[in-house]
Amino acid sequence: MIILALDCSLDSCSAAILDDARGVLAERFERMERGQAETIAPMLRDVMAKAAVTPQSLDRIGVTLGPGTFTGIRIGLACAKGLALALGKPVLGIDSLKAIAANAGDVPEPIVVANDARQGQIYLGIYRGKETQLAPRRIALEDAPHFLPAGTLWVMGSAKAALIATAERADLRPRSEADIPIAAHFAPLVIAAEPDAMPLRPLYLAESYAKRPRARAEIVLAKGDDAARLSQLHGACFETPWSAAEMARLLAMPGAFCLIAQQKGEALGFLLLRIAGDEAEIISIGTRPNSRRQGIGARLIDAAVELLRQQKTARLLIEVADSNDAASALYRKFGFASVGRRRDYYRHADGRCEDAAIMRKEIGA
Repeated sequence: MIILALDCSLDSCSAAILDDARGVLAERFERMERGQAETIAPMLRDVMAKAAVTPQSLDRIGVTLGPGTFTGIRIGLACAKGLALALGKPVLGIDSLKAIAANAGDVPEPIVVANDARQGQIYLGIYRGKETQLAPRRIALEDAPHFLPAGTLWVMGSAKAALIATAERADLRPRSEADIPIAAHFAPLVIAAEPDAMPLRPLYLAESYAKRPRARAEIVLAKGDDAARLSQLHGACFETPWSAAEMARLLAMPGAFCLIAQQKGEALGFLLLRIAGDEAEIISIGTRPNSRRQGIGARLIDAAVELLRQQKTARLLIEVADSNDAASALYRKFGFASVGRRRDYYRHADGRCEDAAIMRKEIGA
């Protein structure tokens, strides 16, 4: 049996060809935060060429269903379904947490996979060999220890350290394998799976942000005693949060203003800027993950521009990471234009550095 396995469900893209008699014939894996839609089709052609197999020789196609990123899950599923329809081949779904557990290979103990779901929640699943002992679910991190069986457990996933610390159990042991699906590793699950074992639909475990009602947020000016609140909000928005002390120091800078978008007292987003002379710079802007795509960022920018008009400020600057296409598009919509670059401006939690574009908007009267 010849299997094509593919994954786009998290911050990566991977594909592999597996022959149950000869093993993995070809594989590719690339980490990426975005760009899977442009990458997956050439990647599939590449692994099939390296494996010297034709699409018609495939017996099954396997794809991860989530939980993961909404866009990535849809890209992978659409690609697998389209290929299966064109070839008349069966396509089987694998949950992404089980795919991560497959990175550990054959181990006798159960494997707990805990992935960060933001806002104090995790995606949790438990697996033993090819058996699913606890199907994926989204729960509060503090509740997760109640779902763990007794005995030695291996722990994987992006939230493994947080789960081990919360559970306070000596028999939880972290594994060092990749905390992201790799097609070559989960492809054997596609051979073992029964057709229709998992419904071939996205496994989001959360309502899509696009389907949520738009928040009617009010914009208020932050005060000095909002530092702790802003620190918590910053932590919900970014992988490297600023402490309350750091936020208090930023708020105390001469010319600093911070706008908060809130609804019924809950802070949904913020924009921190500083005015120096006739220029202003956006130091940071963010929206909670569950409030994105609801116009919060646009309302904050509108409010900031109006504030700067009142202050007689001539122009507004911001640095935007090269990979942040959505932010770049939003700023261009508001009249920002690229005027320069900063090398290695952003440093990610995994040590990667990324260039930033300097964008500027002229503030009219």
